[in-house]
Order: sequence, then C-alpha cells, then structure tokens
Amino acid sequence: MRKNDAVEYRISEAARLLNVSDDTARRWVASGRLEAVSGDGPLRIDGRSLARLAESLATEAASVGSELTTSARNRFAGIVIDVQRDGVMARVDLVCGPNRVVSLMTAEAADELGLAPGVAATAVVKATTVTVQPR
Repeated sequence: MRKNDAVEYRISEAARLLNVSDDTARRWVASGRLEAVSGDGPLRIDGRSLARLAESLATEAASVGSELTTSARNRFAGIVIDVQRDGVMARVDLVCGPNRVVSLMTAEAADELGLAPGVAATAVVKATTVTVQPR
C-alpha cells in the first residue's frame, strides 16, 4: 500500500513476508525491532523497516548456516518430500517453509546424498538470471 511514496504493510502481510506469525510481528513492533507507522486505522509496518529486518534475519540465518563455503546466497532449509528416479536422472522435491523447491540431478548424486522423503536438506540456489515482479 502506498502513502506519500512510502510503502506500508498490514501486520499480516509483514508477518507473511518474514515467514513468522502475526503475533511475532506484533511483538517485534512492541519491542521496537520492527517500526510501525502511526495513523488512523489498523497498525501498519513501514516498508523500509520491514526490508531492514528481513535483511537482518537473512544474515542471521546465513551465519548460523553451513560449514560449507559457497558464493550462493539463496539457501532454503527444508525437508525432502519426494524423490523420483528415472534412469540416470532424479527429481527431488523439498518443502522449505511455505515454499516448494524442485531440483533435477543425477540419480547417482541423489543416492550419494542419501536423499529420500523425510530427510532434512538445504536447497542452494544459484542463478544467473532472476526475474522479480511487484505484486
């Protein structure tokens, strides 16, 4: 929602974008970790504040992450829900929070990694092109 060129979000929208509950977002507002915009009507979150917190959370998650060193920054921790092997290739489906990630790899690699439904895994995404559209 735009107001005077400032982007503002409802608590529920901000919580969804941060992948936390509405209650957590409200606690972060109360503690000052997330900046709310005062005004008439329901509480709204300043878009710049939301972006800073999202970046901070991503940095925290990355620092906790893996012992591996890689230039890939897009890491999604999740759980394998399906592995389909077809000769030489395998399709591995993961659920990472609210997202579903599908990876194609050799069946040999899937076997060596021990990928099977129920196995915790991290999808590491590195792409040369990413298209982003505003909602």
